[in-house]
Amino acid sequence: MGGLQFPPGIDADDMIGQGKSGIAALDSKTKLVIKFPYDTDAGRAECAHEKEIYERLERSPLPRPSSLLKYYGSTEHGILLEYAKNAHGDVDCVSFYVDELLDLKVGDFTRSTDATPQAMKKDISDFGSAIYYLVTSQYPYPGMTDKQIEERFQRKECPDLTDVQLKSIIYPCWAGHYGSFEEVLVDVKEHIRLL
Repeated sequence: MGGLQFPPGIDADDMIGQGKSGIAALDSKTKLVIKFPYDTDAGRAECAHEKEIYERLERSPLPRPSSLLKYYGSTEHGILLEYAKNAHGDVDCVSFYVDELLDLKVGDFTRSTDATPQAMKKDISDFGSAIYYLVTSQYPYPGMTDKQIEERFQRKECPDLTDVQLKSIIYPCWAGHYGSFEEVLVDVKEHIRLL
């Protein structure tokens, strides 16, 4: 991990994850997760961008639930919260975290972008893939590159959903039927209501 300097009071044993831009560590005294960049210009820039996103979320006028995400419906709600300030563009299973109450949380905004119609469509499709992964423990089309998977979805070639829970939400995400996360949320709430 060349160039990595731990903050005071943190060492390699505290590491809980790492990504392209830096490291996440658990401060054993405060029980807070600390994210810090690799000692590169790109790492510092991506972590600074992520900090800006978290600051935007803190300033959001939307009410803050005790958990941004609770099960699938709340995961969707968490993404709605992100879009309230027009920032994401990087929906992926590694952007979701599970806390001690098994509530899902959204995080990792280092590669996020401002919301554009194109980014929104891709995020909705990626949200379908994240749900698919959560219910099947498999990525859609394992072994394929992101580009190959995206091309399949553009051709409306989707993995078999015959025995997959939440297929009534996953497929429309992949097929581009939703124009916004608000529309996804309507179906998520209906699914929960029918349980």
